[in-house]
Amino acid sequence: MPGSTSKLREDTVEGSRVLRLTYRAGKLQPELLGRLAKLPGGGRRFLTAPASIDWEGRRLVLQLWSGQLELQLPWRALSWLRDREREVEPLKPVKLALLRWRESALEVRVILKVQRPKPERPNHRRALLVYVRAAEYGFAVITASYDEEYTKIYEAMKFVPRAVRLRLAKRAGEDVNREDMNQALEDYSPRRWVEAAAAAIFAKARWRARGRSILMNIDAPGSETMGVPRSRFRRALLSIREVAENLANWHEVYATFESYPSRECPLCGRELREVGGLRGGLVRIVQCECGFYEDGDYVPFYHWFKELGLPLPKHPIRQLPKPEA
Repeated sequence: MPGSTSKLREDTVEGSRVLRLTYRAGKLQPELLGRLAKLPGGGRRFLTAPASIDWEGRRLVLQLWSGQLELQLPWRALSWLRDREREVEPLKPVKLALLRWRESALEVRVILKVQRPKPERPNHRRALLVYVRAAEYGFAVITASYDEEYTKIYEAMKFVPRAVRLRLAKRAGEDVNREDMNQALEDYSPRRWVEAAAAAIFAKARWRARGRSILMNIDAPGSETMGVPRSRFRRALLSIREVAENLANWHEVYATFESYPSRECPLCGRELREVGGLRGGLVRIVQCECGFYEDGDYVPFYHWFKELGLPLPKHPIRQLPKPEA
């Protein structure tokens, strides 16, 4: 039942997705405003209510103790809800809503929940393999698979908030428009960015898998590795495990949360040394005496593959200038 606090069975997992909506007082009917004012606590605290979607009428229907409350849904919100339901078919998500009245606006959080059997660990020689590493600037992601005795790399990319990217560019001496910087900072919410980036990573992995099982490792080092998380961004980055675990349950992805070394050569075990940087600090090239060199954020991926017993890919994964001997 919506709002139930019963514990999950050990062989079951629960995943959820949240849609945040804001309704300004000027766009609500006077009759509805009167009813909202009568919410417990004057509507200042969140109230939980079972919810359903009237798809034809484009309305969110809430079941309150005082009767039914209907709110119009924007097309974008309706499309988001449809997409989320299709992601978990044939399961039917349970819907509930949290709502409160704050600063002349109604805040609504539509929560979709699914429960499913805990997924079994897939065969790593047949699954799509996704490695996600939390770095100081965001996330480094590598997507690969085992393909007839060698490792196939599909993609290696980095997710970086626009505000952080502009800061790094400015630090590197590039000309950065102040208005662009201010706008990026104004629009920037670290926790929301982490949630959006994680959702994009999972969506991309599911598209790439095309029905295959997915084995994903989220390398989210603790604060002792990343430094004291004084900034909101650092604290948000450290929440990736919680966010990814929820998304893995939602999408039926088998996820692990192991951390691997970034300064140890995966070929010979010697210590890697930093020999240069690119793109305003987004790439830090590390090198070993044995000839191995790579972007430091991708080194842990090699150690993961080594632990899985899979052949290591050719290095570097992405084109880098070869360091001088």
